[in-house]
Amino acid sequence: MSGHDAFHMWLQTDTHIIDFMAPIYREAFADYPKSADLPRKMMQRRLDEEAPNLDALAHTGDFRYYPDPALTDKLLDGFLAKRFNEDLIKVAMAWYGKRRAKQMPTFAMQDERGLVTRLSLAATVATSSW
Repeated sequence: MSGHDAFHMWLQTDTHIIDFMAPIYREAFADYPKSADLPRKMMQRRLDEEAPNLDALAHTGDFRYYPDPALTDKLLDGFLAKRFNEDLIKVAMAWYGKRRAKQMPTFAMQDERGLVTRLSLAATVATSSW
């Protein structure tokens, strides 16, 4: 179930669903016992492999998702209404945009006062996908 305090984001194409957060579950759930045991796997699955219902989830890798387009639109509108987030999108596009060379490990961001902040990619790497 999704809501303002229970929202999860993934990338969805016409054929696939990809969850880039899964490899950092260890960090996201660090306050919970056994979080260090969570594998660093990225979820990358074809949409036509989705289980028809929750009762059909029987094996590791089975998935079922429930998108909430209205909540997504509301959260996105709120996000885009803040000028700071427009700048953040520009940084992300510059950093993760089309690749002509190896991705830079650091990136500089400058605020309206000229203060420069250096950003670094996390060293976390997915070990496989499921």
